[in-house]
Amino acid sequence: MANSSGHLAAWVSRNYPFEKGQWRLGSLAYRLLPEAAVRGQIRTVRTRHGFAMRLDLGQFIDRTIYCTGGWEPLETRVITAALKPSDIFVDVGANIGFFSLLAHRLVGPNGRVHAVEATPTTADLLDANIALNGADTIYVHRCAAGDRNGVVTMVVHDTGNIGSNHLSFGGAGSEIALRRLDDLVAGPAIRLIKLDIEGAEAMALRGAGALLDGDTAPALLFEFSPAMLRGMGDDPATLLHHLEAKGYTIHEIHPDRLTPRDDTVLDRAQTYLLALKPGDPLHAALGG
Repeated sequence: MANSSGHLAAWVSRNYPFEKGQWRLGSLAYRLLPEAAVRGQIRTVRTRHGFAMRLDLGQFIDRTIYCTGGWEPLETRVITAALKPSDIFVDVGANIGFFSLLAHRLVGPNGRVHAVEATPTTADLLDANIALNGADTIYVHRCAAGDRNGVVTMVVHDTGNIGSNHLSFGGAGSEIALRRLDDLVAGPAIRLIKLDIEGAEAMALRGAGALLDGDTAPALLFEFSPAMLRGMGDDPATLLHHLEAKGYTIHEIHPDRLTPRDDTVLDRAQTYLLALKPGDPLHAALGG
């Protein structure tokens, strides 16, 4: 009974026409559909943003999208405000494609989306969701973003959350290609780069030095987890100072505003940061 009630609550949540209360409905659906009850169930649904996705309900990200019709509201807010027709977006850690597909709808047929996904099986799911939507201006790069070109080990966890897969140096796992963003997506000006790669954000940005120079450099939206960064051998404060030395101002993202980052972000378990060059209109658009 709870299972059928959960599917009904998920349908209502995905189709609920008002923002207020929608995530409460989604949370109810999620509680009614625990992983053990839906493991192995595959559903294809349309998100709140109009694109379709094939979802494995035994996976945390998929089940959240199924129950709410969306994913990570803070990142969604930034991407929606930032991207306009004909823009170029880079999605580092694309996973199964939610943000790549959202961006595809925003930039239109004359825009371009680069989806970078390191885990081979996840990249297969990403390809399937792209094909489901006929999104032929999304270009999938099956590699990890790093500070050099070469190979690296990917540690894959069978935990019900494929988003927790991460890079490793010298450990057990599968070898995958490692590419610098400067080489991978060189070309016309990029509007926004989103990074959510389990602590490898600093390494990826070190490989984007040329992209980040100049006043027309892209805005950067990234998950900031000091513990995960340290786990990859990077100092969180050094990452922030590196971006500020490139001319970026860094802001913490809130549901209704941006605030200048301060050193308290170094004590957070996790937060989302937005790095902008001077004069970027995204600052005003997001209530900075």
